[in-house]
Amino acid sequence: MQTVIEDSSQHPSIALLSMIDAKGKVLAHSDFTLVGQITDTQTMRLVENFGHEKLPPQSQIKRERIDGKDVFQIIKTYHPMRANDGMAQRMRRMSPGNIGRMMRDRELSLAQKRILDELSQNQYYLIAELEMTEFQALVRKQFVQIVILSIILLLVGTGGLLSLMTLQGYRGSQRRLRRISAFTDILVSSLPIGLIATDVDGTIRTCNKSACEMLGLIQERALGQAPRNILPKDLLENMSHGNQKDEQLHREVTVIDGAGNEKSLHSTLLYFGDKEHQHGMMLLIQDLSQLKELETELRRSERHAALGKMAAGLAHELRNPLSSIKGLALLLKATSPKDAIDQAKADLLVDEVERLNRSISELLEYSRSARLNKQNIELPNLIEKALHLVHSDLKAANITISHQFPDTSHTATADQDKLIQVLLNLFLNSIQAMPNGGHLAIRMWDDTNSVYIEISDTGTGIEPSIRDQVFDPYFTTKLEGTGLGLSLSAKIIEDHLGSLSIDSSNESGTVVTIRLPLH
Repeated sequence: MQTVIEDSSQHPSIALLSMIDAKGKVLAHSDFTLVGQITDTQTMRLVENFGHEKLPPQSQIKRERIDGKDVFQIIKTYHPMRANDGMAQRMRRMSPGNIGRMMRDRELSLAQKRILDELSQNQYYLIAELEMTEFQALVRKQFVQIVILSIILLLVGTGGLLSLMTLQGYRGSQRRLRRISAFTDILVSSLPIGLIATDVDGTIRTCNKSACEMLGLIQERALGQAPRNILPKDLLENMSHGNQKDEQLHREVTVIDGAGNEKSLHSTLLYFGDKEHQHGMMLLIQDLSQLKELETELRRSERHAALGKMAAGLAHELRNPLSSIKGLALLLKATSPKDAIDQAKADLLVDEVERLNRSISELLEYSRSARLNKQNIELPNLIEKALHLVHSDLKAANITISHQFPDTSHTATADQDKLIQVLLNLFLNSIQAMPNGGHLAIRMWDDTNSVYIEISDTGTGIEPSIRDQVFDPYFTTKLEGTGLGLSLSAKIIEDHLGSLSIDSSNESGTVVTIRLPLH
């Protein structure tokens, strides 16, 4: 057995081979000098624990540290073959003739059989210790590879996490940028002030809705164009006059929009950029047309108020002498013989005094604050009533009538007599403007807060030079008339918190629009 162990231990991966008994005595060893000694403590613990581990009962693997080196100890029980067991196994593999010859040639002595039987009665263990140097080198190499791979995976994961965070931040920035851009677009398009902005090349990049409405532009066509191709001449002059980067140029210009209407605009030219580079220009436009109209209306109202105040005082001063003149005229008529020339003169004098009194009454009515007797009235019925009063005049002048009323009822709180007076004044003006016949059209509509009555005719229209004077008291182009009709009508509508406007031309006639509040 010693020879077998010494020969087997020559393998480079085997550090040690030994056989021991249950008490730890070395019976055979790859190091012959250790035969007969008691094995080390670690090996004995392995022997004592043998059979208690969850491993097959014939062998057991333990890792122990022997002489500072890591080795694998393998333990396996060794059972010497009994003499009879070996003989029986060989005989089963032999033919009957060979069995007899073997029994004669290889008979064992009784002493040898007794030794084998004693050996088979004891427990023996074969111990093999395997070198761990190459295995540990491979393990260390694999460990280094695992560490490097883990670091690479960690870096890749960290990079992926950073990329994901960057992507999320980019997407968030894009969403915020889109929201800001949408808000800016809505804000710019909703501004009541016109805004036109150009880039560094002088190309229009922004043109909001208000600017398009003021200048009669189409937004899609304006974008990408040069200002000189679409803007009015006066605005272009304003842009050409600004030549300093920090300059704000303010200017008031008058332009004609796409519909041919004259508009008064206030323009402000701004440059944006730094001191070294100019990034573009921005033109702000404010429509002053309504403001100008309000200023004109205010001046007219102030003039009318002063004139009315003066007229009221003058009327009171004239009425007393007129009353005396009328009394003397009646006395002259009563004392004159019938059919006398003096009686005719007296009648003429009384008529003229009464005409002056009527004019004074109209003047006083225009100058004093109106006292309205408001009630709920149906406007279509009111218009029909006023048309009935001038029906004979319309027929005599060969004028046709058309009207367009909404299907729903339109009730307004107003003074019926005053509104009929306004409608009669407007109808009579239209009749007088169509001496050779024509057409009178009446249309009514409403919106959320107001109701509108539009009266249009095909008459001679109003000359542009006198269009701003038609509401002035005592202004008239007729041979007969006091010139208070339109001014009194406008005052009545204003007393109802409404408005009266006129649009007229020599080609298409006159359109008068009355606006009354619904509430």
